[in-house]
Amino acid sequence: MQVEAATTGFLQPLIWNLFLSYLSIMKYMGCASVGSWGLFWYNDGGEMQEACYSVGLQGAQVKYEA
Repeated sequence: MQVEAATTGFLQPLIWNLFLSYLSIMKYMGCASVGSWGLFWYNDGGEMQEACYSVGLQGAQVKYEA
């Protein structure tokens, strides 16, 4: 028998939102680094950066908790 939590933890929304924010920041910084490499060394016009931004988990749209 499965039991659902009736209430959330006191800091749970804050911690979850921070986790999602850090994931987003790391993705943007990583894609900017990959894009810079492609622009300066391969002169690809931003193709590597665009491909990096389009890669991700299916259904992984960030929805912050209020």
